[in-house]
Amino acid sequence: MKQRSLGDITIEDICSDAGFSVGSFYNHFHTKNDIFIELYVQADSFFAESFEQDTSAGNSGERILRYFDFYAGYNQSTGLETVKQLYVGDNKLFIEKGRYMQRKLESYISQGQDQQEITRRFSAAYIAEDLFIAARGMIYHWCLHEGDFDLAGRMRDHLGRLLQSYCPP
Repeated sequence: MKQRSLGDITIEDICSDAGFSVGSFYNHFHTKNDIFIELYVQADSFFAESFEQDTSAGNSGERILRYFDFYAGYNQSTGLETVKQLYVGDNKLFIEKGRYMQRKLESYISQGQDQQEITRRFSAAYIAEDLFIAARGMIYHWCLHEGDFDLAGRMRDHLGRLLQSYCPP
């Protein structure tokens, strides 16, 4: 997927590159699109295992920005061509509720609200969704520009300004 679009890849191509039979593929997946679902499962697992180690330092705003630094880095490491295939209008996995990454971000926002660093005027879920919309928009922009800018830096700058709108004066 880093070299070709999923539409141009056959199940036989996948199995040949992976070194297993087509039958084995169907033991794990029903369709090629199930591979996308697996990418989201892996992303949630990666966040759960890797990001947890760097969560306590700083105020809630800084923790949220580090979260998105990590999110941007994960997208960059996934590769531009793969990310481009995920950022399509019919991919509803971005808005699936209850995923680990969403719950984690909401917990940081709730902690910030408890510490009076983030307004309670909006729910943690609402703020998390707003931040994810901006982050996904920045990633889409990065894809449109063929990855020609520092995604993490631009995301931090943009989300930092957005996050300020949720901080009490």
